[in-house]
Amino acid sequence: MTGIAIFSLSVFCGLICWAALSDLVSFEIPNAIPIAISLLFVPTVLLLGWELAVLLSHIVAGGAALVLGFLLFLRGYIGGGDAKLLAAISIWTGFDGLYAYFLFVAIAGGILALLLLGFRWFRLPNLFQRIAWLERLHSEKKHIPYGIAISSGAVIALSQTPSFYQRFFG
Repeated sequence: MTGIAIFSLSVFCGLICWAALSDLVSFEIPNAIPIAISLLFVPTVLLLGWELAVLLSHIVAGGAALVLGFLLFLRGYIGGGDAKLLAAISIWTGFDGLYAYFLFVAIAGGILALLLLGFRWFRLPNLFQRIAWLERLHSEKKHIPYGIAISSGAVIALSQTPSFYQRFFG
């Protein structure tokens, strides 16, 4: 069964990398990414033989994260795509990994914000001004591609959650 887990986790990692890259270059995360992340979870855990109660608890964790993400979106702290991505990844972490996930997302977000402040502080060299996404990233003083932090937090949190390893590879 580890072949299923390895394949699914590889697709999962590819999707979150796509989300981070998309957010970096366009400040937008296509809806297809969180949808695919969410839909990939269910057949994966069914093929791995998870109990229905565990599957449902993970889905509830994603729902709770969606509510939190929606509240953060309403306050203007994150974008709508960020909220959906946060929820989709939370399905994978479940409640037992949710705290670590949110903690690592916050840390990654702080590091990202500091890096962007430094990047935006200096004048963008002429060579890079011709690259549209770099110029947009440099000039959007109020926007942060938080999908990068959300995706980074997922990789760190899932690699540090013992129950995740046990469920997927145990």
